[in-house]
Amino acid sequence: MRVFAGIQFGFVTIFVAAFPLAPLFALLNNTIEIRSDANKFVTQLQRPMAVRAQDIGETRAQFDLTHRGSEMAALKRKKFVLKLMFYCEQY
Repeated sequence: MRVFAGIQFGFVTIFVAAFPLAPLFALLNNTIEIRSDANKFVTQLQRPMAVRAQDIGETRAQFDLTHRGSEMAALKRKKFVLKLMFYCEQY
């Protein structure tokens, strides 16, 4: 919305000499847009009713897989750092 408002302000400023009613139409447009957005927020974008579930379903398996992958990456990184430290101590 901010970008659109900035662009609209620029065009109104540029063309106000050629079309003196441009600021009035911009104000009318913004008023209608604010009202329609408010109506949409009140009627269409409501929070759905909560439904109790037994568990988190398939997401649990994805979390487990991600957890195991991060553990393996941490162990590989630790092994690499230890090898690098041992290599640097020799020289």
